[in-house]
Amino acid sequence: MKKITFALLAMLSVFVVKTSAQNYQPLENGYYRIQNAVTKRYIAVHDNKDMSNRAGGTINMDLGAIALISESEAQTDPGTIILLEKRGNMYYNLRAQGTDIYQIMNRNETNFAISYAGDREGKPTYSAVIRATASAGSATAYLDDEGGWLGIDNQTTSAWFVEPIEAGEGLEINASLKDEDTYFKSFYSSFAYKLPNGVSAYYAKGYDSEGKANMVEIKNKVPAATPVILASQSNSYTLTPINETVSAVSGNILKGVYFNINSTSHNGKFTHKNQTAIDPATMRIFDYDGGIPRFVKKTSGYVDANSAYLAIDSKHQDDVYSCNLVEPTEEPSTITAKSYTIKYGDEIPELEYTTEGGLVMGVPALSCEATMGSPVGVYDIIISKGTVRNKKATFVNGTLTIEKAPLEVTPGEYSMYFGEEVPTFYLVYFGFKNHENEYTPGVFTSYPEATCEATSKSEPGEYPIYVSGGEAPNYELIYTNGMLTIDPKTGIDEVIAAGGTFDIYDLNGMLVREKAKNFEGVMKGVYIVNGEKYIVK
Repeated sequence: MKKITFALLAMLSVFVVKTSAQNYQPLENGYYRIQNAVTKRYIAVHDNKDMSNRAGGTINMDLGAIALISESEAQTDPGTIILLEKRGNMYYNLRAQGTDIYQIMNRNETNFAISYAGDREGKPTYSAVIRATASAGSATAYLDDEGGWLGIDNQTTSAWFVEPIEAGEGLEINASLKDEDTYFKSFYSSFAYKLPNGVSAYYAKGYDSEGKANMVEIKNKVPAATPVILASQSNSYTLTPINETVSAVSGNILKGVYFNINSTSHNGKFTHKNQTAIDPATMRIFDYDGGIPRFVKKTSGYVDANSAYLAIDSKHQDDVYSCNLVEPTEEPSTITAKSYTIKYGDEIPELEYTTEGGLVMGVPALSCEATMGSPVGVYDIIISKGTVRNKKATFVNGTLTIEKAPLEVTPGEYSMYFGEEVPTFYLVYFGFKNHENEYTPGVFTSYPEATCEATSKSEPGEYPIYVSGGEAPNYELIYTNGMLTIDPKTGIDEVIAAGGTFDIYDLNGMLVREKAKNFEGVMKGVYIVNGEKYIVK
């Protein structure tokens, strides 16, 4: 792994990345993966040890704690999930695996900057810069990829993609321990995460009278730096980090390990050996015991990176460390799917359940055949075993009731002059679902109608337009009446139809327009033409 030596950097011709106020794109706080734009390798934190030597004003900064790994490896390595935290302007702290860039590289003598370095492949790239100081001066290094090692003097590989981890992305988990139809994995990460569907997380809160680890389920979100046992219906799933504070659990006797590294950097001068040896007097490892996943006693080896183990004390040396996760209580329990009522076209709610009786270990499977497009009716919510370990569990189905959605029907507003034919009324609908309309086959079994008592001989005034009738299997029709306004006939049409020209006067006898052929451009009001009153609307 490349080291940074101040004396060497003083002689380097440090290349400068040109930026401008227009191009600068500051990164927000959040979780990212950092990939070299040229080699496509990812940064991964594999140690928290600071191997630097700053004696005599010389900076020897070892970067062996930070590995560069392939894209396929990055998807399953928690060390690639990095939390960026702003420290002002372009300076950042990068946190991962219970450590951060300042801890690794000596917080008091190092600054770490990320700045925009131009676009590649239609995406912004960034330069990662270390600025180190010592009594003799300071040095600047642009980080790069030198054949799979983090380096400082290869300008062609100094550009990095800094990619936010979106919902549904994150860390791929592959669980290998299996009992019946449930997969297990001990896991420890520095980031909080939301549990995907079908995955449960448990921590250990003391022991029961039989020496079993007393496992407690964590619902929905797992706090940062919380060692757990994950249980799932599938051996493969994805954990997505969340940049929020999740309340910590209390009394957890599971402990976690971030690192299990034993390597020498490529320059042969810095050895990274950061391993936690298995101690049979203080820990039990989650592994197979007689074909069943349990906490078992091991006498040699090292604790796996990003895994959890059970911490024990002298009082429990001889206890049998199975756990009620895989050997649940025999007390009867009832697991009931919740029932729901929604309107036609609404999203199907997230299916949940309730429990009564003995502690339920695991997560039941829930399913319902209804979709957003399903018609009005009652649908069963089927609940089944899933990963539930309880042998005396009873499962009770729920129901999803889809009711008619409200659909407003109105003819709107109309107007006519006295003596004219009553206009045709057109109905307007508000509230259709699933991209339907009044012409979609099957929406209506019969259509509503609009009626009005007004005729061409009705006196000027306002007449309600009533809506009635109609039937729609998935909609409750809500009628809003319209209005037909009959205005007095102005006589203007007759004047124009007679041909010729005419003078227009206001009510005060003032000439408004001479030798007019029509009333275009005349303001609204009452006027005199040929001794008769006419209304302009």
